[in-house]
Amino acid sequence: MTSRRLSGFDVFLLFFVTFEMVLGGGGRVFVIAEIPLRQMLFLIVLLRTLYLTALGLCIKKSTLYFVFAFVLFILYGVFLSVIIGSSENWMFDVQPLLYFIVVVWLSMLSKEIELLHFFQKILAWSAFFMSITYVMYFVCMTLGVVSSGIAYHTLGSSSEFIFRPDSDGMFFYKGFFFVAIGALFFFHRSNYALFLLCLSAIVLSGSRGVFLSVLICIELLLLLERRYFLASIIAAVGVTALIGMFSFFSARGGESNAVRVADFDFLYENLSLFDFVFGKGFGYLISGRERIEVVYLEMLAKCGIFSVLFFAFIFFLCVKCCRNSNFSVVSIVFVFCVSFTNPFLLTPMGIFLISILLAASAKYKFNRLLFK
Repeated sequence: MTSRRLSGFDVFLLFFVTFEMVLGGGGRVFVIAEIPLRQMLFLIVLLRTLYLTALGLCIKKSTLYFVFAFVLFILYGVFLSVIIGSSENWMFDVQPLLYFIVVVWLSMLSKEIELLHFFQKILAWSAFFMSITYVMYFVCMTLGVVSSGIAYHTLGSSSEFIFRPDSDGMFFYKGFFFVAIGALFFFHRSNYALFLLCLSAIVLSGSRGVFLSVLICIELLLLLERRYFLASIIAAVGVTALIGMFSFFSARGGESNAVRVADFDFLYENLSLFDFVFGKGFGYLISGRERIEVVYLEMLAKCGIFSVLFFAFIFFLCVKCCRNSNFSVVSIVFVFCVSFTNPFLLTPMGIFLISILLAASAKYKFNRLLFK
């Protein structure tokens, strides 16, 4: 039941924001009049947040810490880009980070709405839909019912679908990030059939980094639940499967591995010790690119040691606040773990996941509110 300040509009908006985020990949799948739906929804959330703030709705202390950390991080990166001279492209780095604002709105909603349950329902159906669709596509492609050429010409023009070289139609969709979260959810709920379906979609997409991160988080979940024997079995099976994936996709993954090594070499050769400590600022190009696969290496180059402190603070804040939910803890660990190989953490997808888990982490306690 919603309060007089919250309304059915907030529930309606939350549904569409969550649905679009989970299914919409990087944000360019659903477009209206050449404007991404994600940008439209973000603007509505921003206006709604300002309205609810004016009405006097409160936010939790953990939310305020989260907001302060992102504000300081953004200001530091922009300040460096201005004084160093890489300011032409700084907005490219700032734009996705601004999505942290949704945590304020989610924190306000958490007083009346069971955010975690709400998110899990949409996550479960969306992960199932994406997994079954991709597995069926892969089977049809293998049987020759669907031509890989048609799939490439249909989806290849979009940056949301990353086709593997010489893979006969195999691709990774950015929305598979939430398929991995769905796999963790199904495993946590002991729904092993749907867990294996999601895991199959991840394996067939050829994303070794996502598979490895899921495996690590499954092990962590089993340890948290004190299921040590099953943890040892899955560790053995998982490592064997991972070795098989690396062997099977070694040739196809060679290009992406070479790019990561080249990025590391570029930073090693072009950044001084001073740069690694203080950073080059937002907008700094690495090998001529604004974004690279390893988030931590990229932000170390742009914001120096401050980025390490930022990531550590956000991680420990979220884990501490979500420690009563094993699913929330392993989901947060997954976001930080997978970002060693895929740049999800500082995208709207990663920020939204952390925000909704953080906002849902505890019931409102009025003696801990910072605003009234």
